[in-house]
Amino acid sequence: MAENESLDLMNRNSRRWFHLCERIVAGASDEEITEKIVRNAYKTMQNVQKQLPLAALLNAAVDCQDIAPLVRDCDGHDYARLIELEQRPFDNRDALMERVVDGMADRFFHQMGMKAVGCEAVPNIQTWGQRVAAWKSAVKDGFRALAAKLASNPVSTVRTPARNAMQLAVAQRGLSGMSLLGRRMSP
Repeated sequence: MAENESLDLMNRNSRRWFHLCERIVAGASDEEITEKIVRNAYKTMQNVQKQLPLAALLNAAVDCQDIAPLVRDCDGHDYARLIELEQRPFDNRDALMERVVDGMADRFFHQMGMKAVGCEAVPNIQTWGQRVAAWKSAVKDGFRALAAKLASNPVSTVRTPARNAMQLAVAQRGLSGMSLLGRRMSP
């Protein structure tokens, strides 16, 4: 069996997220970063689907059951613990999975910030916070789609969107803040 996905950036099973951090430090464009964030989220959750009884965890969480025994059965898998942490009363699968996907990204952003802040591309914590907010805004629809797919059918492997579809979505999001004269519109 493949080794478990981890929420630890330095874990060798988190290479795709570590590589993203390296691209950020190297000064990659926001378009490249947002595309990689969405792809990484899909790839990570594909592996999580193979490693966890995701349907059982979601059902238990949504039915307000104690999912601690299921988490123990998963040997404390990081993503099982994340589902347990994000469980709320009167929850539904979509809302829970949105928080799980966002929580995954937030944990990686936090760890990447500790590595990236101070480099030329991210000179200070304020710049990091602004860039993370912009990336999260740009990937919001992709994360919501991923969460909806996982919530509706946690057993069927989610498919990573085609690159062209992701690039188009990122470009459209980037253009939505531009005027026809080529100047940024005020928020």
